[in-house]
Order: sequence, then structure tokens, then C-alpha cells
Amino acid sequence: MNKQLLIGIAAVLIIGGGYFFYSQSSGKPATNNPSISGMVKGTLQDLFARGANLQCTFKYDDESNMTDGIVYLSGKKMRGEFSLTQNDGKIMKSHVIRDDVYGYTWLDGQKQGTKIKIETSEEITKDQEDEKDGELFALDNKDVDYDCKPWIVNKSMFTPPSDVQFQDISAQVEQIQENTQQVNESKCATCNQAPAGTAREQCLEALNCN
Repeated sequence: MNKQLLIGIAAVLIIGGGYFFYSQSSGKPATNNPSISGMVKGTLQDLFARGANLQCTFKYDDESNMTDGIVYLSGKKMRGEFSLTQNDGKIMKSHVIRDDVYGYTWLDGQKQGTKIKIETSEEITKDQEDEKDGELFALDNKDVDYDCKPWIVNKSMFTPPSDVQFQDISAQVEQIQENTQQVNESKCATCNQAPAGTAREQCLEALNCN
């Protein structure tokens, strides 16, 4: 699997569900309130739910990485600028844009990026939520604090850069998802070959087949 595809899959969580891809919030969804300002604890999904034009900064620190950035929201559109600092001091800067049809992601200084259809990323995100009981690739239960303020929308912020070539990975990601589903179904079928009873139930539960 090439580097661009890996980057694109990582961005699916942002593009599809609005979840921050290094952490997942345990906060409750926010109510629709366009006049938000100040500190907000939650996920990008919570911010999307407000339906407001927002500019939000954040910083998240765990045991292995420190991530900070800024996101711009307007309706279902989003632009994010993220900076990941690893323990060895290396910094990776990435960019994400979500418009009405596609989600785009690319790394700072690179002329190649990826794009994925919103409907594809949303379906994959939903499947992952189902598998993880809502803990979407959560590394912990800590909330992310966003410092938000109203934003006068600049539509050009949601236009991908013309000097970056974007590879459409929608079909590849869908194929990966289909292959994964087939493997899971095969494993579950193996469990069902066991005699009915505790052993079969434990096998099905361990593989999230129930």
C-alpha cells in the first residue's frame, strides 16, 4: 500500500465523520448554536453539529505525540491545518479540505495528495463506529479542547491547491473495506462451525460477530 493511500485512509476519519484522527472525544454532541465562542470540549463532529461558521484552534498532547492545529468550519465544509510533533522532535504538517463532494488531504511541501468521495468516507467511518461501539479508533477518553470564535467565511479556503495533484483513492478504500468485510465474515463462519453453546458464543463475541 503506497504512502499516499495510507495518508488518505488516515484522513477518512476527519473527512467522513469529523473525528480527530489522533484522539476521540467522550463528550456529548453539541446542540445547534451558531453563536459559539470560547472554549469547547469535544470532537470536530460536535463542532459540525452546531452548523456555525467557526475558526477553532486546539492542542492535544499524549504520551507519544503532540498535535496542534486550526480548523475552519462552514456548514458541511471544513479545512484543517494540523501539526504533529513526535517525541524525537520530528514535525509532520498536514492539510485537509472537505467540500460538498470530496475530501482532500496532503502533506506540507508535497505536490501529491489524495482525495476521497465524502459518501465513501462516511460509510467507512460508520462501519468503524459500529465495530468499536462508538469508540472510533479511540486511544483514550480525553476530550480535545477547542478555542473557537466566529469566522467570516472565505470560500477560497475550501478550494484545494491547484499545484497539488490529488489521487482519487475512493475505489481503493472501498475495495479494502470489502476485503476486510469478507475476511471478518469468514472468521465468523468458522465460529459457527463450533457446536452450539458457550464456546461458539465466546468465539463470536471475540470477533465482534454478534
